[in-house]
Amino acid sequence: MLRKSFYTAGAIGAIVLGLGLAPGAGIRAQGVAVPDPLRRALVSAVMERMGPGAEVVVGVINPSWSGPFTRLAIDPSARIGGPVGITIFTGQAASVRVSADVKIVTDYVVAGRPVAGGKVLAEADLKAVRGAVAQVPFRRLPTLAEVAGTQPLKGDGISIVPTLLGKAQNRERLLYWEQYQFNRQKNDLVLDTLTFAGRYGDWKAVQSKPKGELELYNLKSDPGEKNNVAATNPDIVRKLSAMLTTAHQPPRTHSTGSFDFVE
Repeated sequence: MLRKSFYTAGAIGAIVLGLGLAPGAGIRAQGVAVPDPLRRALVSAVMERMGPGAEVVVGVINPSWSGPFTRLAIDPSARIGGPVGITIFTGQAASVRVSADVKIVTDYVVAGRPVAGGKVLAEADLKAVRGAVAQVPFRRLPTLAEVAGTQPLKGDGISIVPTLLGKAQNRERLLYWEQYQFNRQKNDLVLDTLTFAGRYGDWKAVQSKPKGELELYNLKSDPGEKNNVAATNPDIVRKLSAMLTTAHQPPRTHSTGSFDFVE
């Protein structure tokens, strides 16, 4: 339930994206028990993002896939109510791209009556409904979830409500980035050229050469990254090394045979 707070009419659409899902009908695929491992994993991944109240119906998976896999990942930009891009990881640094029609029925809120732009809304102005949802991101937005008074889903986002209120902001999260060299003759990534870096608080760890030693910099005292202090901070190096290893994911197939990116 929403807190007894007030919202402007202009914010109502954003608040709907942040709302929690009330306990409900559980999960299904095409109205029956989920029959195969891939569909079970897909339904589980959707439920992890949407919460326990959603009813999930998985339609056509294109192209079909019946081979072994270790895990799958839904595209971060995926939206409810249409084809969803999925990466199926089939082994070390190997993956397959498919799309699946996914329909989700869940509880959400709408304005209970016509409202003028800029008008202040109370909880009584909102109406709870249950139905199919379309064109809404899978992952709830933590800031809007907190504004709406609901529990945010687990993920890599954080609420910036403290910043908006002028309070101390929790910054204990890893920012991670990486890159590979690209072989134009083979039109593919060169997997043994991986370099990466990550920032956690004031610390930044960098592996600037493939399979090289991890460098460490304190950005508060050394914003220019001139002094590698890895040797004098082994505990920080071990901590960040483990976090970077967890953050890395095998690259997905990204080329159509030309230089076009596969959506």
